[in-house]
Amino acid sequence: MKQKRKNLEFPVDVKKKVLERSENRCERCGIDFDEDFTGEFHHIITIVYEGYGRIENCSLLCCDCHRIAPNVKDTKDILIYRAYFLRFASFKEAA
Repeated sequence: MKQKRKNLEFPVDVKKKVLERSENRCERCGIDFDEDFTGEFHHIITIVYEGYGRIENCSLLCCDCHRIAPNVKDTKDILIYRAYFLRFASFKEAA
């Protein structure tokens, strides 16, 4: 009997909130997205480590930043991820 595969997508409402939070920019490098260049939704904590589709576990990244984005294993590491990987988000908050 086959096991049902978990849904890897973020819910639409989470995606909308992350787009608003990021102001439609990469949350790491700050590049603006438009109709031709869209961001990718990144699971900070992977599904394997029970990183579910909640807003706290989602960041909007460009394809280059997504490729190098670390996957963390527990919620303690989210603080480190936000402080050191998402440099643009920290810069935006300081401005």
